[in-house]
Amino acid sequence: MIWTFAQAKPVRRPLILLIAMLVLSAFVMPQGVTSQHPVNTGQLQPSLLQIAAQTPEKTVPVIIMQKYADPSLAETVRHLGGHITHELSIIQALAAEVPAGALSRLAEHPAVRWISSDSPMVKQSESPYQFTSWATHPGQAGVNQFTNPGAIYDSQLGPNGAFGSGAFIDGQRQATFSGFVAEGPEYRVIRKVEAILDFYVTEPVVGGEVTLVGNLNGQSGVSQQVPNELLNQHVGLTNAGRIYIDLTRTRKWTWSDFGQSLELVVSHEGSSPAQVYYDAIGLRITAVDEPGAAYGSSGGLPIIRPRPINPTNLVSAYNRAIGATAAWALLPLRLRTNVTVAIVDSGVMHTPDLGRRLIATVNFNTQPHTALDGYGHGTHIAGIIAGDGSDSGGRYIGVAPNANIVSVRVAGDDGSGRESDLVAGLQWVLKNKDAYNIRVVNLSMNSNEAKDHNYSPLDAALEILWFNKIVVVVSAGNNGRTNDGILFPPANDPFVITAGATEDQGTPDIQDDVIAPFSAYTTVFTDTARPDLMAPGHNLVTLLPENERLGMTRDHLDHQVPGVNPGQPAYFRLSGTSSAAAVVSGAAALLLDAEPSLNPDQVKYRLMHTASKADLWPAYDARKAGAGYLNLYRALQNHTLESANTGLPVSQLLLTGPNPMLINPPNWGNVDWGSVDWGSVDWGSVDWGSVDWGSVYWGD
Repeated sequence: MIWTFAQAKPVRRPLILLIAMLVLSAFVMPQGVTSQHPVNTGQLQPSLLQIAAQTPEKTVPVIIMQKYADPSLAETVRHLGGHITHELSIIQALAAEVPAGALSRLAEHPAVRWISSDSPMVKQSESPYQFTSWATHPGQAGVNQFTNPGAIYDSQLGPNGAFGSGAFIDGQRQATFSGFVAEGPEYRVIRKVEAILDFYVTEPVVGGEVTLVGNLNGQSGVSQQVPNELLNQHVGLTNAGRIYIDLTRTRKWTWSDFGQSLELVVSHEGSSPAQVYYDAIGLRITAVDEPGAAYGSSGGLPIIRPRPINPTNLVSAYNRAIGATAAWALLPLRLRTNVTVAIVDSGVMHTPDLGRRLIATVNFNTQPHTALDGYGHGTHIAGIIAGDGSDSGGRYIGVAPNANIVSVRVAGDDGSGRESDLVAGLQWVLKNKDAYNIRVVNLSMNSNEAKDHNYSPLDAALEILWFNKIVVVVSAGNNGRTNDGILFPPANDPFVITAGATEDQGTPDIQDDVIAPFSAYTTVFTDTARPDLMAPGHNLVTLLPENERLGMTRDHLDHQVPGVNPGQPAYFRLSGTSSAAAVVSGAAALLLDAEPSLNPDQVKYRLMHTASKADLWPAYDARKAGAGYLNLYRALQNHTLESANTGLPVSQLLLTGPNPMLINPPNWGNVDWGSVDWGSVDWGSVDWGSVDWGSVYWGD
């Protein structure tokens, strides 16, 4: 087939992306398509020229788009007083921090196509790849002799005011801690590992000493003594504090060390009347990018026996509303764990409801952070998709409770990040899709600027994932009340599945369900009404441990929901099209579990074709609800292999790069799946901005 494109006029405005409950700043094209820049700005974004004129000594983070790969460019950056922070090989770019006054000279390098800002919305740390992992389990190396050791490893977020203690007397000398989790992709190299002790001593330690040693698979490394002068700076509870002990030289550290096999042994030697009270014990890891390293897999699929799903105690209405509980009964033997959903978000915490099915956690956010998800949004999304209800006795279960989860963190503990972080995360997904069997990506983000998908680099990037057999589910956006029914990228992309939100009224019968007033919809820049599907997205409850301490939720504790243990509200209810997108992602995972040979276009067609319309859902409105209300049970019973998206034009940006997409016949059954890569787009024509993460929809 020969694709034809309408010559649509691009929108001449900067783009800011929202992550459904959250927000991102997108790409604007500085040349070729449209630009917010005067034509005489050369290779520099105008805002950088202003910074250079006003504060030339200021170091600024930038994205350097290259015309061609040239090793001398990195050397030029260093010669001008800057340093490389990311190698973004998939888009032939470098992320760097450079003195503003040197940018004009850098732009003169013959390999430079375009230099733009990569500024975050919050100040970045001097240590861009530093994160902390706290002990969350007892170790197996030796007998645990401390008093109340569970208080030391009782939080994934670190210190919480509960203490366990160890003495310098026989019988209370040693304890072993584990549960440390690494977040590094393989192209990032560990440079430093430090033990973190949050503690106080009852009196100065004299005649005793504290030693630390790493233990991996029963093999101990070199022990490291904690200097008594550091211990004695924290005498008494009122002087409790934190110290860092460098363990880098005690063993050769690799990413594979981390997980349940790595343990930290804390020993009290000698004789002293003092006792050490520990609030938390952790490891702080500092890593750097290794130039030229490949974006490889950091693991693979574990073998996990699927557990039976028992909906007897289920109280959530959304599973029954979409027919998930009926689907569980229909295909109990097909509910395997071979399908993986990648969640590109703020991270995902380890929870009992996910267990070992959180098979990989990678971090692309450059801010230091102290937990796998200090913000909370990504963990909430993961629970809706794949939580199995373990911690609630089966009261709150996700849509695909035996699916695997890969966490791709692109936001920090405060919900902020850089656009280059997002690109690096998407690159990792594409490179590791086979190693982890990533079949679905959940992207809960929306722009706040309307734009034709042909001129949206974000839409183009998601189409690349789609054409590589990854189902992409995005949220419609929460602007239904405020923007007169406008749908923003990437929800306007014609290929991906866009999810709008309904209110299920707390009942399993969809007869009383209505379209959530915040759920966005439109026909602007689309050929048909969007969103594609509707799914529950109002007050969905899922496991969110220690939510009173998370950045997104700590100011909304009225949304807490009690778990199994009274007085410990580990669950949380949230609203938004982010939640609806998670429901659809879970449904796509179950459909692919049942029929793994389906491609993304077939998955989309099946879910839309079997959706409930006015005959089953009285509130159906074709203008606002697309194909209708998600009906997973009918989708599993219907075995059509027809495809959605037939005849749709791909993003014009996919035809601009050195390896443009090969155009195929109108029958998508003949599409050359996997033939599209990041070289299909001329990323050098794309402007990069900062990343601004917003908040969830907290309305009623």
